[in-house]
Amino acid sequence: MTGKDLLLFAGILLAWFSLSRWILPSFGIATCMSSGGCGLGDLMRTTASSDGRLPQPDKRPVKETQTMNQVMDIHDAVFQAQVLDADQPVLVDFWAPWCGPCRAVGPVVEELAAANAGTLKVAKVNVDNNPATAQKYGIDSIPTIMLFKDGQVVDRFVGLHSKAKLQQALERATN
Repeated sequence: MTGKDLLLFAGILLAWFSLSRWILPSFGIATCMSSGGCGLGDLMRTTASSDGRLPQPDKRPVKETQTMNQVMDIHDAVFQAQVLDADQPVLVDFWAPWCGPCRAVGPVVEELAAANAGTLKVAKVNVDNNPATAQKYGIDSIPTIMLFKDGQVVDRFVGLHSKAKLQQALERATN
């Protein structure tokens, strides 16, 4: 390989890296650089809106939660009451709407909620809207699924995992 070839290759590599890491996200186009999930760097670059402003913290009233089938959409203000103080195990899916792997695991989480209704609670936390909870639990890659029991983390899954593997963890926590 000649010096010109190396220079051309380096230029192409730099252009690709710049496009995927800085240029596309600045136009609101999210990119995830890893196959298993979206990392903190991607999270930080894609949280700004198209006009460059960062999202404001979720300021919904404390009592408000939304239910998607049996999956609760919870926010920072109710995390303590809904997850840590729960009288049964709680599976929490930390996700973001722009994350492809998060969207892929979403239906699995809903299936687990339906299959385990009555024995555990299932919740989703949008990390873009709820940065305090995400930071408190060290969420630096999404999707991250955490299983809480008696206010403590008993299992943690980062990236994509099979429904069977998640179900086994749920069964250990509910027995």
